[in-house]
Amino acid sequence: MQKVQLSARGQASLVLGILLFFSIAITIAGYMASGQTREKIADFAADGATATGTITDKYIHVVRGTWIYWLDVSFKMQDGRTHNGSEEVPNTIYDGLNVGQAIQITYVRSTPEWFYVPGDAPTARDVAISEDMFQYGLIAGLLFLIALVVFAFWNRSEGTPAVRSPASDTAREFSFTPPRNRPRTGFGTRGH
Repeated sequence: MQKVQLSARGQASLVLGILLFFSIAITIAGYMASGQTREKIADFAADGATATGTITDKYIHVVRGTWIYWLDVSFKMQDGRTHNGSEEVPNTIYDGLNVGQAIQITYVRSTPEWFYVPGDAPTARDVAISEDMFQYGLIAGLLFLIALVVFAFWNRSEGTPAVRSPASDTAREFSFTPPRNRPRTGFGTRGH
């Protein structure tokens, strides 16, 4: 099977396209995260409740070299139902807690999947971080889009032939200059 290698222009276009894709992904993630965090803050204030829960497990996921700390908790809500869930927490909170430990949980009555452990409440700072992610992603996306469009038109214009005037083409097609100082042979010659 033959390998196809992109030209330098093709590689540059591919890199710009990939950067555009990632900046769009960051923009969407920032927009969604800021909206959800705002909604959580409002719901905790309007429909929040507290319960004593238990840490049932703690573990670390490694994603591309980044450690992400998780707690599994179980708590009984005010209506008597038990809720089991997982929450990503900072390592400072993770290190201070143990499996089986009782802990105060704050949750939203109408959406018990939204809960937090002490020290991990969503704040306006979290909203600001998500909004910054949205804004920087949007700016980067626009810059990469402009660069990609400019690069595409620049490459396209380099591949077209030079423009010639129609008058010079017409003059060259219809002008005929007979060769000089060449003997005429063949058809149309006179015998002496």
